[in-house]
Amino acid sequence: MDIALIAHDGKKDQMVALAREFQPFLAQCRVMATGTTGARLIAEAGLEVERLLSGPLGGERLHLIAGVNLPTGTTRLNADQLNVLQTVSAPGLAMPMPAYGAGTGGTLGLIDVVETAGWTLAFGGSVEKRTEYTPIALAVSADAGSETRLTPGLATHLTLGADRVVGSSRLNVLILTDMYSSDKVAVGGAESGSTHYRLGPQIAAFTRLDFAGDKWSEGALALSMRHRSAFTDATGAAVPGSDGNYIDGSLGGVLGGAGGTGLLVGLDGRWHSGLPFTTALVGAAATVGGATLGVETRHFRLALHGQYGTFDTGVSRTTGYGGSLSLSFFAGRGSR
Repeated sequence: MDIALIAHDGKKDQMVALAREFQPFLAQCRVMATGTTGARLIAEAGLEVERLLSGPLGGERLHLIAGVNLPTGTTRLNADQLNVLQTVSAPGLAMPMPAYGAGTGGTLGLIDVVETAGWTLAFGGSVEKRTEYTPIALAVSADAGSETRLTPGLATHLTLGADRVVGSSRLNVLILTDMYSSDKVAVGGAESGSTHYRLGPQIAAFTRLDFAGDKWSEGALALSMRHRSAFTDATGAAVPGSDGNYIDGSLGGVLGGAGGTGLLVGLDGRWHSGLPFTTALVGAAATVGGATLGVETRHFRLALHGQYGTFDTGVSRTTGYGGSLSLSFFAGRGSR
């Protein structure tokens, strides 16, 4: 999924906070941003970001964006590397995973911003075209030693963003829709082994409520939902079990710490319906819960996150747990 993150100068801190909150999800997406926003997302949220040019078109409301993706690095993996990738890229694990073998491509779009009835609304649309590459989902399902290549068609992305103040809190809503033309898949680079398919439309919705109070120097309640419809094969027939739903939620913040040291606490959970058409871990259904505990000062944030959940591939069901420790530093950060 492709996501564009755009913020005015006065909203960049909130954008970075939002990216940190959804970092595991965003790390699995192709993230685009303009200028300074992109630089801060790279430095402060640990994301790989495609930075775009932006400029006014017919006034300050309407903006034209254009971007080019020129990838470098590994494009082929051996059998052991594929086994590792198949495990760590499973959506149920929510581990940060950059795009693998993304092809050269370009994006062209328009963004319009309006203010009405207390809401700031942003409407966006873009068209994307990429050359041949190997996406993670195909890399992990390919036989060892074989090379699976994808030649994408056109992708159209529509976005609606909304932002407003609610009492002493701020509410953000984002709705994304992706639509695709037919793609071609070739195994082993042989034209005779190629076939066509078409991804079904995808729609995702994200909402976040930022709040603060006497005890909370900052806090946030976030919820995201995504539906991917079934894709069609070369005959135009829908593939059973290739549609799925994903729900992620979190609640957390900094208790105390206004201008000093605070306790970082949080709860999160996610549910994935899974993709029954494949028994690989990347299509596993998952129910996972997690908790975060840490400390935040004006200069750094230290956090420990643990999670526990169940995973079902359709042929096996297992439970698992994991944890991560993160340390972030803030340069020139003032009192909250």
